[in-house]
Amino acid sequence: MKNIFVDLLLTVDQLVDSQNKCWNIEKLEELFYEEDINRILAMNTAFDQQDYWVCQVGYWFINKPNREEEIRVAEARPSLNELKAENQARSGASWVVRDDRGKFQMHSQRAFSDTNSLQDSNYNGLLLALNSCHAHHLNRVILAIDDATLPNVILRTKAWPNFRCQYAEIMTRLKKSEWWKVMKEDRSTNTWAFLIAQSVIKGGYYQSYLVPLMAENVCCFLGEVHWLALC
Repeated sequence: MKNIFVDLLLTVDQLVDSQNKCWNIEKLEELFYEEDINRILAMNTAFDQQDYWVCQVGYWFINKPNREEEIRVAEARPSLNELKAENQARSGASWVVRDDRGKFQMHSQRAFSDTNSLQDSNYNGLLLALNSCHAHHLNRVILAIDDATLPNVILRTKAWPNFRCQYAEIMTRLKKSEWWKVMKEDRSTNTWAFLIAQSVIKGGYYQSYLVPLMAENVCCFLGEVHWLALC
């Protein structure tokens, strides 16, 4: 599919014009390339039965010969694959805990590998913070994140269908808390967490650590996850 933000659970019946009983050309042109549209138009649509066939499955089968050819080309250039494997994207994440009066309680940092985007890094950092809060019995937390996407994924799930898997993983951890709240935090008010996360990559501090001091009611401030692709 040429639209990378398409809902992966999109079904064939959503591509059909129910009034005219034919394919919705405008929808097809939005999601697929011309050669794939021609393949789809050659198929007959089933209007009299409920259709659960997922488009991503059919699209994979249609493109299977092309995908196999891509694999053969990649295998013919092993030196390129080795170079790519040795230069994976790395990221650093940190979280800082303060109590309800803003007093510093604890902080931690960790390095991640195989992160290919800032969004992946932010997601890994959020899971790190949630796992850490649960491990240290922090059951009443405010997660303040220097990221606009993840709070929306949690609070407006239906508007972010492409993040269903991430949402499920996040909620599995949040449900362990007695009370929680998620909000976006500006970097200017969350400097400590940002600098700690930044030091993982720029300072080469890849070893994880934790500086603890327990508190019952805390605000868990998650810093921006700074990521860098090594070339």
